[in-house]
Amino acid sequence: MKLLATVVVVVMSSCLLEPVLVPDVGAQKVGEKIAFGEAAAVRVWVNGDAWKADPLDLRQVLTPVHVNIENGSTRPLRLAYADFTLVGDSGMRYAAMSPLRADSMLPRSSADGAAPELQLVAAHRASPVRVAPRFRHRHFYIAPQYGYYYPGYPLWGAPFPYTYFGGGPYSWPRTLPSDDMLAEALPEGVLEPGGQVDGFVYFQGVTQREARVRFDYQLHDARADAKLGEVIIPMRVKAP
Repeated sequence: MKLLATVVVVVMSSCLLEPVLVPDVGAQKVGEKIAFGEAAAVRVWVNGDAWKADPLDLRQVLTPVHVNIENGSTRPLRLAYADFTLVGDSGMRYAAMSPLRADSMLPRSSADGAAPELQLVAAHRASPVRVAPRFRHRHFYIAPQYGYYYPGYPLWGAPFPYTYFGGGPYSWPRTLPSDDMLAEALPEGVLEPGGQVDGFVYFQGVTQREARVRFDYQLHDARADAKLGEVIIPMRVKAP
């Protein structure tokens, strides 16, 4: 039994030895893993070594980045996946991928006319999967097209852009996203002045392709659709 347990531990450990993103030289650091950036009174912390949920070997195919945003400006701040990018030294731009389908792709009511149950649904799954969100937030409004998935959360009452990254070069692997990925995801939405929100953003995999990347967040006023600034944080790939 002891030998078997040892083998299991060794196998699990080998699965976890994946490259991770850490703050690069020149980045403002909070400890060894967290990097900080600020623009237009918007403060952003990113951690490329925070994923500890299912699947543990997620970094083999995607790059999960924990993002914490505080809006110190006087403008409502848009959080859209299209505004987040990892840019490699190679010049390649790696997109943030939406793990959810918009509610326009889902049934509005059941056969008897009753309202459908509200639930998170993975972008590629044919049948709904119930997952309780676990992101933290204050003064944050969910993008209206995702209201179906976040019962009880306030919705942004104005138009909000929607880009579906579920096909073509941005296709999700068939076994992903997992329930934990849905629960931990940073939703698209709007962060009011004085607000805070944090969660995971899932990018196309970079750690097998790049030595260095920069985290790039384009800041936009959610009402005027005007650019407010840009937060750029240098990161590097750390080998296991």
